[in-house]
Order: sequence, then structure tokens, then C-alpha cells
Amino acid sequence: TYKGATTSMEGKFRFAVDNLPITLVFSHISYETRTIQVTAFDAKDVIIVKMFTRINLMKEALVTSQHKFASAENVITVLDFNFIDDNILILLYNHTKKAHELVLTGPLFDTIACSGKYTEKKKPQYLFRDCLGECHIYDTEFARQVVVRDSIIFLMFTHSTDKFHTTLDECLFETKNYVVFEHPLNEYIQEFYCIHKEKEERRIILSSNEMEKAREMHDEINWIIAHADIYGDVGAAIRFEREIMFRPAYKVLKKIGDSVYYFNHLSANIDIYDNDLWYKSSIIIDYHTKRQWQKEILVDAMDEKAYTTFRKAGKYELHEINLEDGSVEYITTIPFAFPYKIMVNNGFLYVLYRNLASSWDKKSLYWIRL
Repeated sequence: TYKGATTSMEGKFRFAVDNLPITLVFSHISYETRTIQVTAFDAKDVIIVKMFTRINLMKEALVTSQHKFASAENVITVLDFNFIDDNILILLYNHTKKAHELVLTGPLFDTIACSGKYTEKKKPQYLFRDCLGECHIYDTEFARQVVVRDSIIFLMFTHSTDKFHTTLDECLFETKNYVVFEHPLNEYIQEFYCIHKEKEERRIILSSNEMEKAREMHDEINWIIAHADIYGDVGAAIRFEREIMFRPAYKVLKKIGDSVYYFNHLSANIDIYDNDLWYKSSIIIDYHTKRQWQKEILVDAMDEKAYTTFRKAGKYELHEINLEDGSVEYITTIPFAFPYKIMVNNGFLYVLYRNLASSWDKKSLYWIRL
């Protein structure tokens, strides 16, 4: 029968079998599959399996001199992308085939696996990486989990999109013992909590309350009266009040390495929690007070670094956040005026850019080495 387990970072795994002998199959997207027969086994025994790097000869993708993901015919639009460990899952639309495709590549766009054509419908589709590291593809109707076996990508476990988002949207990440969630009661009150994996106990980590700001915002009449000399019309006053003056602060919880960081821009702090989600310390920040700040925190999970962005002279700048003292350092300028999506992973910056001159509403994916 097919019974399996995923190994830890050290290669350890466990599962029960009724009797011996058994056949063990070891597989990884970047290595050749190995099959081993086990006829006898003791609790003190150790199985050492050497994996050999997979050599991929597929030609679905290539790397150009501009570090751009493209097909050989250059007739694709990259719709979305996300990461599976240090590899990149790319969702694209092939204009020649009139179909969506999925491609798994290495950091430099070398092809590892592909799905081939899987739908005739040209409707918006997106990728979602859940709190356990699994990737899913979804559209307006259905969501499916992306599963990679050898050099083929499968779509499995179909659910309705509404049920999918209800279940997974609030789940942020997992630590060794906990799964962490965010529960926004409204745009001014949010709660972060965790559930113990074994005990299933729920514990609130922290909460943020900006109800005073909300009350001020909803007191529109007094705001207009108090600032009648500034605004020429009521609409301008209300728009400034909602979008600038009393806009909720940007606050996010991120796992970076063995610690959890709460980027609390309301209090001008980064609060640091240990792996069991207990508060350790705080550092002061001020980058969020700069006018060009884009209210964005990017995490490189592989290199354990945090970044934020600023928009200057029509271009976006990437700055690294020092997680020891809260200072920021300029890293690079993104060479596109309006990037559709940016992410950082394994020391590379990935930019999904919409070509405004394309008649296909075409988007292309680029990488920049940091």
C-alpha cells in the first residue's frame, strides 16, 4: 500500500508498517527517485540513502540576458508566482495554446517540472502559499493543491474558492509547536493567536486596538467643521480623513528564522518573540515615517532577512531592515516603474512586471541577484 511521510531537515521520518519486507521509495523534486528494499529492521538501525541530482533536459523555459523567464516562442504571460522552498512555482498563460500552465523552476528559471496544458478557460487565476508551505492555485470557483511528483505537476484536493479562503486566509505560518493565525475583527482591531499542534490549546499572542482612531474618523461632521478653512468641498475633507489622517496602521507578524517579528508601525517598534511565541525584546524603527515608504514588508525565508520598499522618482527601492537595531540599508532600485508583484527569496529579488505596451496585457517575470 502507499503510505508515506515527509522528512525533517535532518532527513528523519517515521511511520508504522504491519510487517516486513517493505519497499521504501525516496523522492525529491531536485533528485532522482531511489527505491530500497527493507527485509529486517531494528529500532537502533539507521538507513542512509544517497540521492543523486536530477538532470533535467526539458526546454519549456529559458533564461535571457535580461534575467527574464520566457518560453522559447516568447508567447506567454506570467500570471503569478510563488516559492516552494528555494524553487519557484510559476503560473502562466500560453497564448498559442490558449491554456494555463504551471512550471516549477530553480532560482535561475531552470525547469524542474511542468504541468502541461490543464484548462481551456481563460479566466483570472492566482497562486496561494499556505501557512504550512503548500502551494495552491485558485480562480473564482475552485482551489486546488499543487503537488509535484518527479517532473510532473498535479492538481489535487479540489475545494470551492470560498471555503478555501475561509479556511486558510487567517493562517500565517507554523513554528515547531504552534500554528499561528491572524484574526481581524475589523480594520482597526486585529488579534494574533496560536494553536498548539498536539495539545490543541489556543493562546492569544498579541492584539492591536485603534478604536480611538476609528471613532475620530466616523465623526465626519465635526472634522469638516474644524477644518472648513482647509478644504474646498466636503468630499475632499472626508477623503483625506479616511485615506490619510485616520488610516489604520500597517502591522504584520512574520516568522524569520527561529524568531517571530511583529512589525508594529503604530508604536514604531519591531517586537521580537521566540519560537514558542513568548515576547523577548523590542527594537525602535523610524523608516515608516518617511513619506516615500510603501507599507510593505518582504521576508527572505531562506536567507532569514527582512526588506521594505520606498518609491522615489517613480521607481521602487529595496531596503534591508536590520533586525538587530531597526535601521534600514539601501540594496537596489527595481528597474520597473510599476511592478505588479515583488518577492525576495534565497538572495534573489523577483519582479512580476506588466508590459503596458503589450496588446495581451502581458506580464513578465524577472530576477535580480541581491
